[in-house]
Amino acid sequence: MTEDDLLGVPREFLNAAVLIDDELFWGQPVEQAVDELAEPSEFEISSDSELAAKPSQSSESKIDAEKVVDGFSDLGLVCATYRWSEGHSTFPNSSDKADLIILDWKLNDTEAVGTTAVKFLNDRLKQDLEGKRRLRYIVIYTDKPMAGVIGKLSDELSVPAGISLVANENSVEIREDNGPSLWRILYQSKTATEESALAKAVLLDFANFLNGLLPRAVMAGVAELRNRTFEHLYRFNKSVDPAVASHLLAKRSSKLEFPAAQDAFAEFVVGLIVNDFSDALHGSNMLRETASAQAVADHLSTDDGVKLRHNKLEVDATSDQFQTLVLEPDHSNFLNTAQAVFNLTPDKAAKTFSDGRNPMEFASVDDTQYAALSSIDLMSNYPRAVSDQYQLKSGVIVQAENEHNGSQRYLICVQPICDSVRLSADSERPNRFPFVELIEVEPTKKFSFVVKVDGSFVYLMTRYKVSELHMASFVASGTTGDVRTVVDGTNRIFVDIAGKPYRWISELKELYSIDLQNKLSSQANRIGSNKFEWLRARSG
Repeated sequence: MTEDDLLGVPREFLNAAVLIDDELFWGQPVEQAVDELAEPSEFEISSDSELAAKPSQSSESKIDAEKVVDGFSDLGLVCATYRWSEGHSTFPNSSDKADLIILDWKLNDTEAVGTTAVKFLNDRLKQDLEGKRRLRYIVIYTDKPMAGVIGKLSDELSVPAGISLVANENSVEIREDNGPSLWRILYQSKTATEESALAKAVLLDFANFLNGLLPRAVMAGVAELRNRTFEHLYRFNKSVDPAVASHLLAKRSSKLEFPAAQDAFAEFVVGLIVNDFSDALHGSNMLRETASAQAVADHLSTDDGVKLRHNKLEVDATSDQFQTLVLEPDHSNFLNTAQAVFNLTPDKAAKTFSDGRNPMEFASVDDTQYAALSSIDLMSNYPRAVSDQYQLKSGVIVQAENEHNGSQRYLICVQPICDSVRLSADSERPNRFPFVELIEVEPTKKFSFVVKVDGSFVYLMTRYKVSELHMASFVASGTTGDVRTVVDGTNRIFVDIAGKPYRWISELKELYSIDLQNKLSSQANRIGSNKFEWLRARSG
C-alpha cells in the first residue's frame, strides 16, 4: 500500500483540526516591543544561577501558524488556530468537535510545565467518558523532551475504573479494559517536525494507528454519509413535514395507539432516515473498496507471508499464495494453491474445499475474536432506550432466577412486536409474555447466541422447542402501554406481577429476532404421526 493509498480514506474521514499554542505567529514572528535600550554596565555580571532562573525564549518553541494551516489545507483538511494567553482559563469550543487537537505542552504555565495542558486533557476526558466515549486523536507538539511529557501524562491523567491508560514510547492510549482505544495522545517534536510537515506526520500516524480492514471501512462509511449530507437533507425536505406530521396525528386519533403514539412516530422517522443512510452505504464505492477481497489481501498479507490453519494444522503460506487464495477468480487455481499450501492430495483437496464445511482460517484467530465478531453481528450495539428505559419485546435477552434451584438462567423473549404494545395497565389483567429458555454452554459446544455479560462472553444455546417456553406476567405502563425496565442499582430490570426481577442483558438485531420467531413457529407446526417404521427410517 502506497503512502497515498494509506492516507486516502483518513483524508476523507477527518474533517477539522485545531492548534492551540501560546506562541503562534502568522508569517513573521512577532518580536516583543522594547521601549528603551539600556547601556550594559561592565560591572553587572549575571551569575549562573540567575541565567538558569531566567532562560532565554527559544525560537524553536514558536510556531508559524500559516505553515501549519497550509500543510493541512494541502491534504484537504481545515485547521483552526487558537493563541493561548495568560487571560484564558478555558479551551476553545472548536476543540469540542475537532477530529484532531494539536496542543502545546507549555501554555503560560505558572506552575510546572504541562500543568495547563494536563488540566485541559483531564477536563476533556471526563466529558468524553460521561458522553459518547468518542475517539480523540491528540498531538502534543512541543520542544520539551518526550520522556518528561509521556511520564507526566502517565502520572497525572485521571481515568476511572474500567478504563486503562497505556504508555508507549511516543504516545499514550486510553482504552476500555479489554476494549477499544478511546484516546490516542501522540508526542511530536517541534525540533524534529517542521510546521509545514506537521499535518502529514500526524495523518500518517493516524492512518497507521487505524490501518485495519474494519477501521478503514468504518471511516469510509462515515465519510460517505458526510459527503452525501445534502442529498439526505434534500430528500427529507420540509415539504413532506405535513405528511409526516399527519402520521403522528393518525396514531393519536386511535385510543389504542394514543399511549405509544409519540414513540411510534419517532421510530417511524428514525427508520426512514436509517434506511436512507443504509442505502447510501450499500451503494458507496468507497466503502465497498475498503471491504473488498483486495483490501483483505492488502491489509493482511506481509512480505514474510501469513500463517494459516486447517484441521488444527498450522502452515506458512507465502504472500503470493495468500493473494491467490483471496483474489483468484478461477476455483481450480484456488484449489491447486490450497492443495500446495496444506500439502494435500488432489482428491483430498477437492473434497475438503468443495462444500465449505471444513474451511481454512488465520492461525492467529481464536474463539474470543470469533465471539466478539459474532456478538457485534447478533446483538444490537445501540439498543433502543426510550426515556432511558428498555422495552420488553421479541429478541430481548434477560437473566432471571431459576424457580427450581435458585440459580441464574437466561431467557429470550419471543413476544411478537404487535403484542408488546397497546397493552392493558390493569393489574387484574396482567400481560403474559412467552420466553424461550437459553442454556449456557462451553464455547467448544454448539451454541445459538454469543452475548457479552459483565465484560465476558457467554455462549447460549436453544432448541427452539415450544415445550421449553416460560411464561411470565407483567403490568404495562399506563402512560406508554408497554412493559419497560426500571433501574436497580447498576442494572435495568423488568419486574413481573409477583415482584420477580428479570435483568435486561441484551437485544437481538431485528433480522435475528425474526429468524428466532420463524424457527420457533416451524417447530410448533410439527405434526407427529405413527408412520410405518421402515418407511420413516428410509425417508430420513
